[in-house]
Amino acid sequence: MKATKFLAVAAFCLAACVYSCKNNKQPAQDESKQTADYVKQRVENMMKCNPIMDADMPKLFTAKILDIYKRVKEAEENALSGYMGFNWTGKVFDVCCEDSTKRVVSLKDVRITGERTAEADLNYVDPPCYNIDYTLLLVFDGDEWYIDDILWKRDPSLEDSVDILESQEAEGFIEEQKENKQ
Repeated sequence: MKATKFLAVAAFCLAACVYSCKNNKQPAQDESKQTADYVKQRVENMMKCNPIMDADMPKLFTAKILDIYKRVKEAEENALSGYMGFNWTGKVFDVCCEDSTKRVVSLKDVRITGERTAEADLNYVDPPCYNIDYTLLLVFDGDEWYIDDILWKRDPSLEDSVDILESQEAEGFIEEQKENKQ
């Protein structure tokens, strides 16, 4: 009799736990990071890092981009000029406007484009010289979003300007250095 009561109580407790878990289902951590709001927050936090600092690069980039930048550094060893990698200011290092409050990088839009991919549109403005649009192509890798490539948008003020991916530009530099070595 005691065993029957014990089993009944145990079964009731198990059923209550299962019911409670189904009704209070929390999204998995992975699912909670798959929202545009989370991606926006992640990109804003990434913008606090310096992408040209070796210590910050793994916080920002996927292994693909890290490998490309490693090969760029190797190619630069004997190069006549260096490669300007990604920075938040659209690869611009000079300053046009003396008022630093007018030089702004802003996050314009975030889109989830797939199960593990997203895009973030950014803009760098340094009036009157620069107004640069670019898009971060993001990948959810492991447990976080990382930059897998950057799409540099065509500058309408420049006649020969075209959209180009950071990876294509970097690979072109690497190939150019190989050709110069020969």
